[in-house]
Amino acid sequence: MGLFNVFISLDSTCIPTFDPSIDSINLQVKSLLYLFKRLRINKLAPLVKNGKFAYTDSLVINNDPTFAKLDKTYNVTKFEEILLDDEYRVLVDFIKNKFRSMCFIDGVPENLSSPGSPTRDQSTSAVLDNDDDFPPFLDYKERKSKLFKFKLFSITQQHTTESIASILSGSNIYIEHKVPFLKRYNIALTAITKVIGKSSTTKFTISQDEKSKIIRNYLTLLAIHVQVMRIYDEYTKLHPLVATPTDSLSHSTSKLSLNEPSSASFPMKAQLKSPTKSPTKLARRESQPLLRTKPSISKLRLEELYNPITSPPQLQYGDKTSSNGSGSGSVTLSEDVEGKEILRLDVYERCKVAVNEKVKSERKKLDRFSATS
Repeated sequence: MGLFNVFISLDSTCIPTFDPSIDSINLQVKSLLYLFKRLRINKLAPLVKNGKFAYTDSLVINNDPTFAKLDKTYNVTKFEEILLDDEYRVLVDFIKNKFRSMCFIDGVPENLSSPGSPTRDQSTSAVLDNDDDFPPFLDYKERKSKLFKFKLFSITQQHTTESIASILSGSNIYIEHKVPFLKRYNIALTAITKVIGKSSTTKFTISQDEKSKIIRNYLTLLAIHVQVMRIYDEYTKLHPLVATPTDSLSHSTSKLSLNEPSSASFPMKAQLKSPTKSPTKLARRESQPLLRTKPSISKLRLEELYNPITSPPQLQYGDKTSSNGSGSGSVTLSEDVEGKEILRLDVYERCKVAVNEKVKSERKKLDRFSATS
């Protein structure tokens, strides 16, 4: 029977719809366990290729004779369509994290066959009451995946805005990327208030539809944030600011005092020190070590996809003009985006526009394809 014999015990009449309001908890959990292994979700490449899954390796496991029956039983074709028919698929690691967003379960499964069990239909004897008691995700080599897990998110119990935000920000969505917990939490709060309105400290209940919308909001907002920061970091590395002094020393030094509320509060002697020093050396963003080690979009491919700016910016010390307040890019963001200041606000804003436009363009492409098929 091969690696997937444990999944044959599912009643063939219980084909998953991937609608949590229809599928039982046991069916949701068991189908996701199978689909994770079958589609090798943990090996997905950062981006889809020609509208299909792409992988970080060349392994093919479609020759197992049990696939013909199991793929139909677990509705693999429908699940692939759900993952791929999404305009956000143009964002890095989105498909992998969309799968994670489907792992928020209303309750714990009962008498579910353990996927790690060598014996078919062997049931768990322990009472499942928290995230750690859910069956683990196993890859096609029967190895546990620490980066994928089920998350308990019940609609039968009462919540506060903060409790839902804690559930979302404590999940593994976009765990591959270095996003501070506070940023995740704030994104979660935004995702919640878009659905239920103002933040509430009093307890309330939510419907299945509201829960799905909140999770979707959190997924897409976090996906956009991750993509914007990746493009911003790559662009600023490829195109560092070029200092070209053309005006008075007093004006140039006022732009150099990026980390201070007002350059006028310091003695003129201090302001005249190192007038041609590059602003990027004063508050350079540290690289993100987690992103260096993981598969990423190449620099050329990144600019080909999003290309928010076509030429390196020139920092003109004497230039007092600005566009929508962004100017030369030496302005800092008032919001702490990732625990650090963004020095080049114009670049950051254009990256956001580029990402949103790319998503909109992909939606139009998917709609055209759907209309002609």
